[in-house]
Amino acid sequence: MHYYTKKNGAVKLLADVTTPSQARKHGSAYPSVTTLLGYLPNEYINSVWKPKMFVQYAREFPDLEVDEIKAKMWGERTCPETLDTISSSEFGTKAHARLEDHMNAQIDGFDLVRDHPYDGIISPTLSFLALNGFTPVSAERMIACDELKTAGMLDLIAEHEGRLVLMDYKFRDCADGKGKTYDKDCAQLAIEAKMVMEQDELDYMPECYTICIDSTAGTPYVKKWTHAAVKKGIQTFIAARNLYYDLPGLGYEL
Repeated sequence: MHYYTKKNGAVKLLADVTTPSQARKHGSAYPSVTTLLGYLPNEYINSVWKPKMFVQYAREFPDLEVDEIKAKMWGERTCPETLDTISSSEFGTKAHARLEDHMNAQIDGFDLVRDHPYDGIISPTLSFLALNGFTPVSAERMIACDELKTAGMLDLIAEHEGRLVLMDYKFRDCADGKGKTYDKDCAQLAIEAKMVMEQDELDYMPECYTICIDSTAGTPYVKKWTHAAVKKGIQTFIAARNLYYDLPGLGYEL
């Protein structure tokens, strides 16, 4: 869970606030967009997939602690930098950070030499952006909405054909040769696009793209969400946001 605070127009990540109870004590902590979307129920994941995978790994690795089994459930990969076995989430975080480095370098007017261990994974995505005319404008921009009492960090705002677009990276196993995108991916981008439109006083809604990057081959599978999907995504987020703030002991009184 991630929480942010907004003061004098500046948005800041609260590293020491990671639970709803800590957020309540803080008094002005806004849950992230992804934190709120995490409260939407997923019957298959919660009732079928998690119990099945936990039992499977518990039998295969009987000496592991509960937290270690949970980590294995979500997958592990070899870090190209250290060659250590790390969680899929840590792998994605490291690759994501390297993408951010490249985007910031381009924004500042220079290109990084592609000699980093994670460049092999992200190079196809860099090529896709360049070949299709996406110019980085802002990487990892923090944004907050006082009305919705939420905040977040935008992976990439780019310019494309004279307009701003929002892009979000997802590092996932795409062994079947297809990208994996979900309704929550769209909901995240949709509400963030609405926030950007309002705060930047745009006369249009930025288009939304999920870039699902194969964690093995680095192949980017790009999903451009339709206007209908974005509209539905905003409604989905509002439902998640209302659920969070209405549940006793979680949110604040409105």
